[in-house]
Amino acid sequence: MDFTSRVESIDHHFEIALTGLLYVGYCKQTRVEYGMSDLDQQFDLIRRIRGTHIERGLACGELDQAEAQFRFRFPPDLRELLGYGLPAGERWPNWRAAIENPEGPSAVYLQEQLAWPLRGMLVDIRHDSFWDPDWGTRPTVLADALRMATEAVQAAPRLIPVFSHRYLPDEPCIAGNPVLSVYQTDIIVYGPDLHSYFQAESGSFDAVLCEGWRAIRCWTRWMLAEWEYER
Repeated sequence: MDFTSRVESIDHHFEIALTGLLYVGYCKQTRVEYGMSDLDQQFDLIRRIRGTHIERGLACGELDQAEAQFRFRFPPDLRELLGYGLPAGERWPNWRAAIENPEGPSAVYLQEQLAWPLRGMLVDIRHDSFWDPDWGTRPTVLADALRMATEAVQAAPRLIPVFSHRYLPDEPCIAGNPVLSVYQTDIIVYGPDLHSYFQAESGSFDAVLCEGWRAIRCWTRWMLAEWEYER
């Protein structure tokens, strides 16, 4: 099954409206330690996601190789998590297999995941349902509009696949970036950080309104631009 088919098989949960903008927010609930480290708690949540198992974490050299092969930098919280253990299953990116065989199916799937945000945006532009006002007046020639959008996305922070169509921006390269759910230009915050995202994805708490997630260059504006364009 290719990436698009896998994405389309997932139900969209926890969607709520706030001041006319659809997005998902997740409050950071008080984390009861019970002697567990933050990473232990995250992996306890990850194991609850259907079809998931945990493999040996990536070594520093493997993480460096993945960054070089796919041309981004893991923020430190995601890098630490993948070094601690590697979530595996149908909708998880298989970083190890992708770097061991750059032409294999795992690498192809990862490339599809990385290309998904741009490809989805271009679909909406073709159907005249999205345009960022900051790009200026939309060209009348479709090819020119698509070129402008492609250049804008390529200049934006890269979105690193976490699980299916959930992504962590690689910029700023610090811990605590929000996890974004990206389906064409339906872009929502699915968790203000990795830990809260895994709470949400595993169904460990009900969705609640939450403020305080970090704005991400370009991507936050595109969430707003998409809503404004549809008004």
